[in-house]
Amino acid sequence: MDPSHLFHGRQPEHPPTGHDPHLWGIVLAAGDGKRVAHLTEKLAGRGCPKQYCTIIGKRSLLQHTLHRAERLIPPERILTVVSPAHRKEIHHQLADRPAGTL
Repeated sequence: MDPSHLFHGRQPEHPPTGHDPHLWGIVLAAGDGKRVAHLTEKLAGRGCPKQYCTIIGKRSLLQHTLHRAERLIPPERILTVVSPAHRKEIHHQLADRPAGTL
């Protein structure tokens, strides 16, 4: 796997070669999506925050983000910040995340 595309044309000093034992990730996914509510309603057929919308394939934007992060960081070291107001979506989309990471 060539991760150079993750650096937007910049080459890191030490390109990743797998999981770094010291690297952690934080994914911020607590927004309500009010600025793009009209777009997400068209895409998803219902109002929901954009991170929970499926635009490409069968996974939501959040699920795609977590999948990309897992290329560099083990799932148990990726913390996802979510809003309690999104419990239904969280339960549906993130039920398989490691304990203690939400």
